[in-house]
Amino acid sequence: MPTRFSDFVLLALTLDDQWALLAGTISVLFVICGWIAAMHALFTTRTAQGASAWVLSLVLMPMVSLPFYLLLGRNRFQGYVDMRRARSRDFNTTGEDLRKLIPRYKAELSPELQQRYGILEDMANMPFTKENGLRLHPDGKETFERIFTAIDEAKNYVVIQFYTVKNDHLGQELKRRLIAKAREGVAIYFLTDAIGSHDLPDDYYHSLEQAGVKTARFGVGKGFWNKFQINFRNHRKLVVIDGLHGFTGGHNVGREYLGEVRKFGDWRDTTLEVAGPAVLELQLSFLDDWYWASSSIPELNWEQDDNIDDLVLDDAESRYARDAVAIVVPTGPADVLENGGLFFTHLINSAKTDLWISSPYFIPDQSQTAAIQLAAMRGVKVRIILPRISDRVLTRLGNDAFANLFDHRNVQIYHYLPGFLHQKAILVDDELAAIGTANFDNRSFRLNFELMLCVLDKRFAWQMRQMLEGDLENSLPIPADFMKDEPFLRRLASRAVRLMSPVL
Repeated sequence: MPTRFSDFVLLALTLDDQWALLAGTISVLFVICGWIAAMHALFTTRTAQGASAWVLSLVLMPMVSLPFYLLLGRNRFQGYVDMRRARSRDFNTTGEDLRKLIPRYKAELSPELQQRYGILEDMANMPFTKENGLRLHPDGKETFERIFTAIDEAKNYVVIQFYTVKNDHLGQELKRRLIAKAREGVAIYFLTDAIGSHDLPDDYYHSLEQAGVKTARFGVGKGFWNKFQINFRNHRKLVVIDGLHGFTGGHNVGREYLGEVRKFGDWRDTTLEVAGPAVLELQLSFLDDWYWASSSIPELNWEQDDNIDDLVLDDAESRYARDAVAIVVPTGPADVLENGGLFFTHLINSAKTDLWISSPYFIPDQSQTAAIQLAAMRGVKVRIILPRISDRVLTRLGNDAFANLFDHRNVQIYHYLPGFLHQKAILVDDELAAIGTANFDNRSFRLNFELMLCVLDKRFAWQMRQMLEGDLENSLPIPADFMKDEPFLRRLASRAVRLMSPVL
């Protein structure tokens, strides 16, 4: 032990040297790792803007940027990609063989429609199918009444997949009905996203499992590097009954989707009910997700009833018989191309006369922005409906920043007023209508697993137009210079959030 003052000074200097050496070593490691990550970003980031941003930040500020790059830097869910490859080798009697069953229901499009929309078949790796019946549900209470009725009528199995399930009265009602059907001997497959349903307690899953329900949570998967892929989410929502009846759209399971949370006002969302071969395409999307989450393959029905009158939806003005052409387009970060963004860009480019977009999050990238501007320049009437009330401050600021980019004489943008507008819908030329789970932002373009159900049917497109015109009656147009009267700090925040758009 030191006994003199000089000894204490020498010990302090020695400790300082040790700390300096440790700090220097850590700094050098961060610099080295930052350069390695920068090289990785240079070769793997899909856009030049993204690659430039990551490379500069990783080289200049590695201690700050490296942790963010590990969490947010990848735009391909590599574990899911590897799973697909493995399954194609080990389970080629399932997914690929099942996919071969769909063409028997293939719809023959006219040459013009094939030229305009046939690329969607390439994106989906599935065809447009014929003899589908559809019904719009633009109300949460009506949506869940129909879903619960369909569950109660299930004879063989129920597939349930939601991004978010809340442990509130709606979530409890769903659990009660699933348990009741499971006890009747109906197979139940219940899948949630690990992040979207992070606060759903384990007891909820255990109660289902004790009744015989098969449950799984879609997460990052096993393996060290997969643990850093938390930026990826499975945002799909679908319900399938016996392979014959299905639902998809924007609704999750929570009381806010019923309009019962005051701060969101009259929550506005849309789910699409479908009967027919398009349901099999919903199941194919579910098959990959379930296998990733559970390493098992569900036993599902892959045949449609030859008697299409058994599931006719024609008992009210908002329904019609099974004669519509439809396709399910799943997209996600495991795709070879960025099909999420390409899907929207292609539909915008396909518009000749009219284009409607309704989305809670409107944060387009450069390709969608240019496509909308070009559509307006060639005479397309573009109408975009956004929420005035938002569930996130950042995305509201982002909506404002991007809405301010367009010439509002040609691109008409509206704020929906009664409550939070959460529906994801696009309508092209009163001809192709799409409803599903994908938002109009980078997360849905590149990071989330999404799906959109597209319908080629003029009667259904007319119904969709009527629905959107009803939304327009409850909206106010946004003037082109609407941001100039906002306080300076709000305008500054909006511009700053625009810089963050790739991760919103």
